[in-house]
Amino acid sequence: MTSLFDVGKSAIQAYRQSLGVTGQNIANINTEGYKRREANLEEVGASQGGITSIANQAGLGVRVADITRSFDAFLTDSKLAANASFQRMDSYVKQLEKVETALLPSDADLGTQIGNFFRGLADVSAAPSDLAPRVVALEQGRSLAAAFNSTFLQLDNLKTATTAQMQDAIEGINLLTKEMTSVNDRILSAGQSGKSPNSFLDLRDRLVQDISALADVSVSYTDRGVANLTIGSSGAGPSLVEGTNRTPLGFIERYDRIGGLQVVLNPLSSHTPTSQLSGGIIAGLSEVYGAIDDVVNQMNQLAVQITTDLNAQHHRGITMDGLRGLDMFSAVTVVAEKNPSNPAEVEAEITITDPTKLPKSSMTLTYIQAREVWQLTGPDLAESVEGKSLISASGFDVRLTGPAKNGNSFTIVPGKNAAANMQFLLARPQDIAAASPDLVTADNKNATDATLEVARVSPKGYPETKSIAETLSNSLTAVEAKEFINDGLVATIPAGTKNVDIGSFTKQASAKFQLTDLALQNVTQLSFSRTGSGDDGPHSFGISYAAAYPNDDSGRVWEDGADIAKLLNSGVLRSSANQSLSDLGMIASGRGGSLTITSAEGDFEVTGSRVPSISTGVGLNTAAVSAAVSASDLQIFTREGRHLAGAAFSDAQITEFMKSGNGFDDEAVYSAKYLNDGDNAYRDMSMDVSFSGGMYALEIGSNGIAPVLSQGSSILPGNTTAAYNLTVDLAQGASHIISIDDGASAASAASTINAVLQNTGIRADATTRVELFEFQNNGVVTFDLEAANRLPIEISADVTPTNLTNLALAINKVAADTGVSAVTSPDNQRIILTSADGDDISISNLSNTSPLFSGRMVDDDGVALSTPVGTVSSSGAFKDPLTTTNAVTDVLVSGANVSTTSASGSGADLSLARDTSGVYSVTITSGGDGGSGPYVVGDTFSVDGTLVGGSSATHDVIITVTSIDASGLITAASATGFAPGLTQAQTTIASTTTSGLGSGASFDVTMADGVATVAVNAVGDGYDVNDTITILGSALGGTDGVNDLTLTVATLSSGSMASFGSTVSGNTIDTARFSGGIAMLSSEDFSITTSSGTTNAVQDAALGGFVNVKSNTTGDTKLITFDANPSLEAGGSALDGLRAIAPNAAYGITVPTGSSNVTFSANVNANELSVISNESVSQALVKELRDQAPLVSLSAGTTSSAKQVVSYSFQRSEAVVAADDSVNVKINGTVISVDLSDVDGLGTPATTAAHVTTAIVTAINNSNIGVTAATTASAPDYGVELTANQAGEIFTVEAFQFNDLNETVAQTQFGLQSETAARSLPLDGTSVSINFGSQVYQLKMQDGEVVVSGPEAERVTAYFDSDSRLQIYGGGALAGTPLTLVSDTQISGNSTGAASFGLSSATTRLAGQQITLASGMNDLSLKFNDVDIAVSLDLAGVITTTPSSVSGLTLRWEAATATTGRLITEYDSLQNTLSVNGPINALGYKTADREISLQADAIKVQSTDNTPFAITATATSIAGTRVTLDDLPYEDLLVFTTGGGAREIAAEYAQPVEVQDITTYEIRSIGDTGNMLEVFDADTGHSIATRVVSGDRQTTYGEFLFTLRGRAGNGDKFTLQQDASGTGDSRNLDRMIAMQAGDDNVAGKIGFQDMFGAMIAGVGSSLRSGKIAVEVHEENLMAAKEAESEFAGVNLDTEAAALIEYQQAYQASARILSTARELFQSLMDVV
Repeated sequence: MTSLFDVGKSAIQAYRQSLGVTGQNIANINTEGYKRREANLEEVGASQGGITSIANQAGLGVRVADITRSFDAFLTDSKLAANASFQRMDSYVKQLEKVETALLPSDADLGTQIGNFFRGLADVSAAPSDLAPRVVALEQGRSLAAAFNSTFLQLDNLKTATTAQMQDAIEGINLLTKEMTSVNDRILSAGQSGKSPNSFLDLRDRLVQDISALADVSVSYTDRGVANLTIGSSGAGPSLVEGTNRTPLGFIERYDRIGGLQVVLNPLSSHTPTSQLSGGIIAGLSEVYGAIDDVVNQMNQLAVQITTDLNAQHHRGITMDGLRGLDMFSAVTVVAEKNPSNPAEVEAEITITDPTKLPKSSMTLTYIQAREVWQLTGPDLAESVEGKSLISASGFDVRLTGPAKNGNSFTIVPGKNAAANMQFLLARPQDIAAASPDLVTADNKNATDATLEVARVSPKGYPETKSIAETLSNSLTAVEAKEFINDGLVATIPAGTKNVDIGSFTKQASAKFQLTDLALQNVTQLSFSRTGSGDDGPHSFGISYAAAYPNDDSGRVWEDGADIAKLLNSGVLRSSANQSLSDLGMIASGRGGSLTITSAEGDFEVTGSRVPSISTGVGLNTAAVSAAVSASDLQIFTREGRHLAGAAFSDAQITEFMKSGNGFDDEAVYSAKYLNDGDNAYRDMSMDVSFSGGMYALEIGSNGIAPVLSQGSSILPGNTTAAYNLTVDLAQGASHIISIDDGASAASAASTINAVLQNTGIRADATTRVELFEFQNNGVVTFDLEAANRLPIEISADVTPTNLTNLALAINKVAADTGVSAVTSPDNQRIILTSADGDDISISNLSNTSPLFSGRMVDDDGVALSTPVGTVSSSGAFKDPLTTTNAVTDVLVSGANVSTTSASGSGADLSLARDTSGVYSVTITSGGDGGSGPYVVGDTFSVDGTLVGGSSATHDVIITVTSIDASGLITAASATGFAPGLTQAQTTIASTTTSGLGSGASFDVTMADGVATVAVNAVGDGYDVNDTITILGSALGGTDGVNDLTLTVATLSSGSMASFGSTVSGNTIDTARFSGGIAMLSSEDFSITTSSGTTNAVQDAALGGFVNVKSNTTGDTKLITFDANPSLEAGGSALDGLRAIAPNAAYGITVPTGSSNVTFSANVNANELSVISNESVSQALVKELRDQAPLVSLSAGTTSSAKQVVSYSFQRSEAVVAADDSVNVKINGTVISVDLSDVDGLGTPATTAAHVTTAIVTAINNSNIGVTAATTASAPDYGVELTANQAGEIFTVEAFQFNDLNETVAQTQFGLQSETAARSLPLDGTSVSINFGSQVYQLKMQDGEVVVSGPEAERVTAYFDSDSRLQIYGGGALAGTPLTLVSDTQISGNSTGAASFGLSSATTRLAGQQITLASGMNDLSLKFNDVDIAVSLDLAGVITTTPSSVSGLTLRWEAATATTGRLITEYDSLQNTLSVNGPINALGYKTADREISLQADAIKVQSTDNTPFAITATATSIAGTRVTLDDLPYEDLLVFTTGGGAREIAAEYAQPVEVQDITTYEIRSIGDTGNMLEVFDADTGHSIATRVVSGDRQTTYGEFLFTLRGRAGNGDKFTLQQDASGTGDSRNLDRMIAMQAGDDNVAGKIGFQDMFGAMIAGVGSSLRSGKIAVEVHEENLMAAKEAESEFAGVNLDTEAAALIEYQQAYQASARILSTARELFQSLMDVV
């Protein structure tokens, strides 16, 4: 019975619960997230049996085992994923719809405004001169900018709103995850039995679903029902919720290329970004933010594109005011967006350098700590850009500050917010640059009707190369030169750079020491040896601290190598030979333990004990030695391949270096046409290229040999050049054969040579120079002149031999036609004709009444090109000398035919003597017998030749009586006869010496009995008429000095000059042709070969070197300028002690004279100068030259000032009584008290006249009145002399009287004996002028001193000596020119000033250089008052002159020692004239026919006799090449190093300034194909670029697009002008309007309207696809919900059926209990 009750009871309870579950389901049918419950029933089993019973098999009833939720994880996950996807797209689409709304077309939308703006421009284009459409266009421009601003604002507001929604979503998900952890905690707490309340699980699922709407998550469940969430659908994403822990979310804005909003984990700590999130509202908002940002970027790009393109084109136009267009819009920006992880102190500042070059895409700037650099990368950059604190990228610079760490970064966004910042900038309608500045015109001589069209385009970009400012420090010093590893591009000189001075340096030999602190403290000796220097050593320097500071006993030691270097350089530390480093051409540098010594020449020894070393107390420290390396070749190019400076490129070098990667244009064509051509520098820049040692040069004529002249009669000679081949061999191995035509002039030959050699670096310059000289008399010269003109032009002018001015004027009058200019010499006796183009100069049809004159070819120095010897005259003494010998005696007369006589007298005894000239003299020993045999005048004696050393008949001598006395005795007789002499067969002999500059002549000399017959064998060159040539007597069989043969040049060879008007072979010379010369010049060695042989070019320091010699046209004046740049040549030491540069520049000059035996030379080294400059070098050289010449000075004849002197005499025979007598003296109003009672201070009274004068002198001298008294004379005439203390001061003696009280005899009182007036120095402002050669100097009084002013500072010094006598010193004068007074005709009143300075007379002085007396010294030849004076010195210094007495000239020997001294010449230059007959070098007087002076920073050498001359100047530099460029054209230049070498480059340069290029270009068609164009600078005619026209007949240069219509012929020309006016023209505006539709010439370049359309289309496309996706995802979500609802949702039908079922079961269960009760009752009833 119990079991039945249990069964009923359990059933009632189970079904009651089941009914409750069903009711719960029905009640929560509409509850969100409620999952249907289900009661699971199970049987309650019976008890088991025991030992005494069996088990109850019926059971105990039923019970609810579990109430379960209808939950399927798969269905739930599907719904969550569908929900996340839907929410993502839904949020994305809703925001994107707002974007579309902002961009959709309307009356004020951006697209409409773009269209309106360009329509406005079109209206302006239709009427460019009308202001009305311009005004409208301005308003439309402003509206367009405003439309950009407003559209950007709308989109920016959308971004802000999206960001706010994102913030809400993030906050929402963080709240939900927080709640989720709370629910998980409750689930864990409530389900201790392992079962969780279903309501918690429903809450859990509801939270998960809410989270999935915000972000897609993956869910996993523990067995206790705890939900763990990870981000993303993969299940492998980062944890969002795990149990009771959660990960908060945040977001940041992404600045990379992806953009959008980036979700991050733990925003307050790790800030970890996650990319797993791909669904939900958060993902949608992030995505749409990126889409909005993309639209904003596109709009910014559109704003930037419109701004940059329109501005660029507007700049190319011309306004109505004729000015270039300004910016039309402003919108360009670049923003550096900081990575949030960067330290706050790290900042980036951006400067835009060129808006047109800005990249389009964003870039990333990242710090790389390992290399301590920032690196900029981006898709639009050709390569990454790096820098430490400054990044210079395309179009902008980034400057970074702050302590960066590895990985710190910025996103660099070009065009950021450009649309928001866009402004329309034009304010005036006239400012619209509608007109094009480009006007193209075809030359009217073009052979075809081809046309050229020009449009402006964006300039071509070049690979980024380092500018010179980024590569080289702005210093020309070798110490700061940068060394490059390889040959190649060094730097770019950007357009707009005004000037650059750049050098390639040699690397000097160096020895570098590294010393430890201990070694440094104990250094004792520096030792080294060199090779190849002027003093190789070995050298040893004591460098211990004690050697430097011997008196320092503090025990100090060296602490820094810089201190040692300083003392070595200053000369304090010297070698054992007492030499300084500077003396050896060396320098030192040091710092810390580093010490470097550098040698300007040679190398250091590198082996054995001679290696540079430093001895220390701890051992021997040897140096690291580097050998000297020559300088690299320095090359300057344009981007178009025009080679401007350097050495010509070989084909291999062109291939190697001329690449676009090196900055060359892709179409660059190599051209060396302007290479090193400073005279015709590229595009009129100023260019000076200097090479160490100069350039290589040779000169030829058009015939390949030399210039030629031909003279003729009546018919003008033709050009004699015959066709020939000229072979030119280059140093690099190439060879060129050039064909020169028949009759080629120098001009045409040079043109042919240049055409073939145009890219070899060899330049040929033709010039024809002709000298007309030696006009014989006054008259009218008339001839025809022809050169560039083809029809001769008549020239006629009055001339005199000393004035050819009229002839020069007549020739210059027609110079424009002939191309011939004329310049007269300073003395007007020569005239130089020049054809600068090298045309033949022809003179013909000379009038027969014209004066005779000569013509010859001359070189650049004005020196005759060919001056060979023509004829000579000879002189000399070659006869055998005869000492006195008996010739006539009675014995001889009676002898056998040895002497005969026609004389009537008898008894004469005559002797003969003969000198080496063959002149006989007669000595009379006896005049005869007198009365018994008288002689008569005319009697003769015939002396047989055998008696005089000769032969009979030939050498007989006739003695003739010329005088007798009254007795018939012979008193005088003369002798004549052909004397015997030297005899030598014909011998060819070269000259031994010559007085002039000629050389190479030789002569055939025949000697017959002392008579020389001379014929010219070799004509030589360089001679002049009257040059003397000496052949020593020993060469003639005689004795040197005694029998020397002197030849005098009588005429020059007829082939060397044209003798106009003279008669040759019966014909009058009236025509001549002069064919000029060709100078070939190159920076490298070369040679030429013709049929006449090979000629090698010679390096000339004055051609393209570091010295320039400029001659005036007539060649008598030279100006020498040295290129001594202080930065370049000074040397110095680097601060780090590792580098030092020793000054090694050297400068020299040689001044020749008219005598080959006398030259002046000077040399100076840079290390000898305290300051290096052009001026200091010139001064040092001039001083050294002048120090070789006589020293000039002048002393005034009288003193310039004098003291007043008054003398009194006093006689007295009577005694003086001191007590009675007295003296009255009054001077300048002062009464002088004279005490006669005490004349000596000892109480001695005056008793004599001497006592009186003594007392007076004592009294006056004690009175302090500015007068000094002295006694004079002696008995009986005593006296007192009064002298003013100061010169020029005047005193007045008012009383000077002796009073004799007791006078008995009348005595002479004091009487005035003499008076000298006072004279003062000249007053301030008084001046006198003196001549010193061609210079005039002024001496002027200033503050009581003489101040000298004149052409050269300190050239002349002047002062008053202690006697107030003016002394003037001029120093050395090459021409021996004295100081003389300027005449009053030159400077009015100069003699008056001269008198004030005591120059009424003067002693002019020439002092020779000190000499050592020796025998055989040459005589000094002077001309004094036009009389030749010969001066000789003997070994005792005794002076002998010929003539022996010269009035007014003083010569004295001023001895310094017993054998040395100098010869002094003195005279009054106001009364006499003196000159040194020179050039000469005798007795210390070395003089030239040249005058030298300083002119600014140059040396001027001038001929004193107006003759032309050549000069030699040399200069070396530490720079192998130096290029100085100024006034550069506006284009980039490229700098290269080639040829290996040191590759050390330094430069000084100006910063580039952007200017407007207004060049006028000429475009020429080249060749017959019609597809090649060459661009020229129209102003200079210089080729700039070469272009090939492509198939579309287009090509570009710079910002010009050329379109060639039709086929152009060779030589067709088109002129492109950039300075057209700005009215009536709209071509530039038309090009701007065309931009609306794009540019067909640029791939991918679409129009502005298309860009905006594409932007809208992109948004619309994204929106349409988004909406479709929303619909799809919504359907998926609904399906997922439906599937889940079917499984887990409450179904009323099902629940109603269950309700009935459970109700019926419940009722049945109740019946069980009722039955059991009845049974039990029955049982009870039974019981």
